[in-house]
Amino acid sequence: MCALLGICDYSNCFTSRNKNIILSVLSAESQIRGTDATGIAYVKNNRLQIYKKPIPAHKMRYNLPPNVKTVMGHTRMTTQGSEKHNYNNHPFFGRVKNNTFALAHNGILHGDSELRKTLNLPKTKIETDSYIAVQIIEKENSVTFDSLRKMAETVWGSFTFTVLDKYDNLYFVRGDNPLCIYHFADRGFYLYASTEEILQKSLKRLGIEKYYNHKVQIDSGDILRIASNGDINKSKFQYIDYYPKRYSYYNSQYTFDYDLPVIDEQYLSMLKQIARYYGYTDRDIDELVMEGWRLDEIELMLYDDFYESDNEIEYCLKRV
Repeated sequence: MCALLGICDYSNCFTSRNKNIILSVLSAESQIRGTDATGIAYVKNNRLQIYKKPIPAHKMRYNLPPNVKTVMGHTRMTTQGSEKHNYNNHPFFGRVKNNTFALAHNGILHGDSELRKTLNLPKTKIETDSYIAVQIIEKENSVTFDSLRKMAETVWGSFTFTVLDKYDNLYFVRGDNPLCIYHFADRGFYLYASTEEILQKSLKRLGIEKYYNHKVQIDSGDILRIASNGDINKSKFQYIDYYPKRYSYYNSQYTFDYDLPVIDEQYLSMLKQIARYYGYTDRDIDELVMEGWRLDEIELMLYDDFYESDNEIEYCLKRV
């Protein structure tokens, strides 16, 4: 229940001031998915920089240096590890041979403590479940399709990851959590966010929707890399649906014929909290699950309702 967002300006279309404005709008629109912390990562003079704070995105102020091409961002809803300790917030820093990287995660991972023991990974003060992904990549000692494939096939839970290395290679590892990437090929840049609704809202606020060219296809099980020159390459990992089985409803007495699916209780609890804000009851959400809705589908449905509400949009704009 977090948001991924960012820009890859491979043609240097924008000034630093332009990028600051784009980030402000993108992250403010993304805070619907998390207001506990906000962070970005970028490369300056071949050095990876991470800037993050335990504040909502609409309070964040960006001041990018000149000639930054790619910025990887994140807004957080806390699940594990208090946001008050800034080291628990995204993006996270990692180091491998001849490279450094930043990682951001949307989703919830399980069994990170047990996995750390199994893989003989070092203990860390970072409490966030996402950090196990950084440690697995570090263990592989490279930032490549192979190391990201190993990480994605090792962790267990719901996820989409973004990884930025010091060479301005931006990787996307798509699991079952949403992601949308737009390519403005005529102008030479990409924008991305966790949902298409967030991107569309951001484009309208920025006044650049007319420059939009096409959406980059990325499916569950894909690893996509955008290089510093804008070129795209893809690879695959073995994707296992975290919510593989669906309930089968067959009568009005709430009797069901099903194999129990894997239900992320923490994720479900957060969805119910958000649903109450929109006027739904806990039972409404339970019934959707029983009818076969995946938790990420319910999440998207709730956000669709948000964007159809003029009052909510006005409220969001006033806070920025």
